[in-house]
Amino acid sequence: MIKKIGNRIFIQMNGDYIVGDLLPPWRIYSPKEYNTKSLCKFYSISENHNIDAIRDNYWYSTSPKSFNDFTDCNADLLSYQNIFQKYYNWTFENNIEKEEENELNTYAVKIQDEIYDKNLGVTCFSHSKNIYNHLMWSNYANDHKGICLQFDSIKPLKQGLFNIDNHLLLPVTYLRKNPVLKENAVLHIFPFIKFRCWRQEKEHRLVKFKQTSLTEEDRFIKYENSLVKAIYLGSRFLGHENHQKVLQVIFERYPNIDIYRMKLERKSFNLKAVNVIIEKENNKFIIKNSP
Repeated sequence: MIKKIGNRIFIQMNGDYIVGDLLPPWRIYSPKEYNTKSLCKFYSISENHNIDAIRDNYWYSTSPKSFNDFTDCNADLLSYQNIFQKYYNWTFENNIEKEEENELNTYAVKIQDEIYDKNLGVTCFSHSKNIYNHLMWSNYANDHKGICLQFDSIKPLKQGLFNIDNHLLLPVTYLRKNPVLKENAVLHIFPFIKFRCWRQEKEHRLVKFKQTSLTEEDRFIKYENSLVKAIYLGSRFLGHENHQKVLQVIFERYPNIDIYRMKLERKSFNLKAVNVIIEKENNKFIIKNSP
């Protein structure tokens, strides 16, 4: 469960409360705000592992080290004193000399490598409104050649919070400044904080945290087919060399799911979704407008 009392946030994981300070004007979303009806996930189809994920119904919980935003979960933004007091039992005077600060920087990188890289995995989603966002298709779906899956977020979200087996699903909070997070909350709240310039992504994250290093098997999160509400093909989808592989997966694994193809509205920059069906003819899969 999650509680907000004053400027403190309390997140319960495995029976223990993770506590942190959030100073104004920073805010935490209320359950009503992040209880969105659906989330979407964009896929590049150049990589076979993405096609495998769509076929085998799993999300991959990746290391933050591989993110395209180098400030994301960057240890340079953390409050070093609080962390080292907690994990290394170090104590500090009020004034830190330059050499000590450099030493802290070195250890901060170690913390990032050991904790964020090995112990934490993140699966990224976006608000379903971003299905019509050009930048999301360009940045995360092969320049409109990929696909987007829309998921029903009501099923895994219970009162706005998904929290089982060390998984936590929350929206990202976009800030102008990095917050001063205290106590061990820094490890659990920090993955849900990004710089404000990324706010158009309307990101939600499913974060998996483990006290020991995540194994490769730990990073695979299975989901049921029924969680998929719709599948959207990019406006340039047919121009990708792997489009037949993807159409086969959709045809065989999602026979009852609504399929849409993105197109530009006439004389407009706006994207629209056109309902289509997939058929098999002469051992090839083709797209036709829905009758």
